[in-house]
Amino acid sequence: MANVDTMIKWMTDRENKVVYSNARPWGGGNPAQYDCSAAVISALRAGGFVSSGSNEGWTGSLHDNILPSIATKISRAECKKGDIFLAKYWAFDGHTGIFLDNNRIIHCNAGDMTIRTTAADGRMGPTPIEYYRLNGNTIPNTTKKGETTMQCFFKPDGENTVYYFDGKGLTGIVNPDEKNILNTIYKENNGKDMPYISRSDAWFTRLKDVSKRGIVK
Repeated sequence: MANVDTMIKWMTDRENKVVYSNARPWGGGNPAQYDCSAAVISALRAGGFVSSGSNEGWTGSLHDNILPSIATKISRAECKKGDIFLAKYWAFDGHTGIFLDNNRIIHCNAGDMTIRTTAADGRMGPTPIEYYRLNGNTIPNTTKKGETTMQCFFKPDGENTVYYFDGKGLTGIVNPDEKNILNTIYKENNGKDMPYISRSDAWFTRLKDVSKRGIVK
């Protein structure tokens, strides 16, 4: 029977013990060498999600052949332990790995030159990124339900400046790229764009007043 914990154990047993190599020798060499897709496919085999076979496959075949028959696409916000991400699957710089929870992944990557646990956001590779839930993955999602975040973009009526509000303070957006980056991060975490609010100067003044006050403990 397929088992997510066994799949992940294959990765954690090799964490910081193997060497990343896009020559893809599938565990050959001393120390053993893998690339991102070879590691994920090997872990899927260990977990019983795919049958043992020849050492073939890359991010493209994960997308085209392997994952469609054993997994279902999900959103970034839904990701939990055992889910798989697949970034720019058709390209040489594509990437893949396995979620340990909504915020952490384990992956064989060129940045660390080994299998390592890292933060998910910013480490999953180039966009676009797809997310998959393996069939039979019944591990509970530990993400808090009903948790509300206060982040938003705010633009006072009559002003050109857009502000980023993080729930505590306001920061002016100087370059449009800054807004795009913040929105991308928010969307990856929440599955939707960051709210954009436009209100009167009086409303903005009250928001500034609140953000300047210290937190009462």
